[in-house]
Amino acid sequence: MKVGITLDDNLMKRIDDYADENYMSRSGLISLAVTQYLNAAEVTRAVKDMALAMRKIADNGEIDSETQKQLEDFERLSKMLTGRF
Repeated sequence: MKVGITLDDNLMKRIDDYADENYMSRSGLISLAVTQYLNAAEVTRAVKDMALAMRKIADNGEIDSETQKQLEDFERLSKMLTGRF
C-alpha cells in the first residue's frame, strides 16, 4: 500500500544513508523499523501482563480462567519469537 508521510530532513537523510549502506530500499527499511517497533511494544505488553498474572497467582494461590488465558497468550508469543511453533 502506498502512503504519504512527512519526515524531518535529517531523519530522511539518515534513513537513505542506512538503506543504501545495507542494500535496502527506503520502504523496506521503514517497514522493518516499524515492524520491530510494534513487535517490541507487543513484547513489552506481554511481559507486563505476565508479571501481573504471576502476581495474581502468588496472591491467590490459584489460576483463574483469565490468568490461564494470559499464560497461554504469553506462551504463544514466546514460541513465535523463538521460532518454536
